[in-house]
Amino acid sequence: MKMKIFPEREYNLQYRFKRERAVEYLTVNTKYSDSLVSGITPKSFIGKVDNQGFRLISSTPGIGAFCILTGTFYTDSCKVNTQVNKPFKILAGIITLMMFATIIMQLITKPGWKNMGLIIPLSMFFFGGSWYLKWTFKRSLHLSINKLNEILIFQQ
Repeated sequence: MKMKIFPEREYNLQYRFKRERAVEYLTVNTKYSDSLVSGITPKSFIGKVDNQGFRLISSTPGIGAFCILTGTFYTDSCKVNTQVNKPFKILAGIITLMMFATIIMQLITKPGWKNMGLIIPLSMFFFGGSWYLKWTFKRSLHLSINKLNEILIFQQ
């Protein structure tokens, strides 16, 4: 069984009109960028769109760059894969490594029960951080999918 640290979701969405129209609508509402970096723009998304698919982030300030939408256009549907953006994965990994290093250093320098005062808050921070990561992903995903639905008008 493979353990997933960072959440991912996959959607199969069917649009109500032709594929060419969906590509055109998405292209018009996307600010072209090779790098998925958040910025202020009047458009709904930032990223790349071509006839085969897209790779986008939401242009919503603050939370938009957290979730990447990678999609493939088919004749009557669109397959969308969502995942956490790589810089956020790296940042979460660094913070986690720092917490584990602090716990190990504390265990080495103060053996016995004296170090429990630090281990318990750090483990609470770790589990709270993983909950916060999942909550932020869920919120970013919800905002991004809703924006995509406004543009492409998917069937339910």
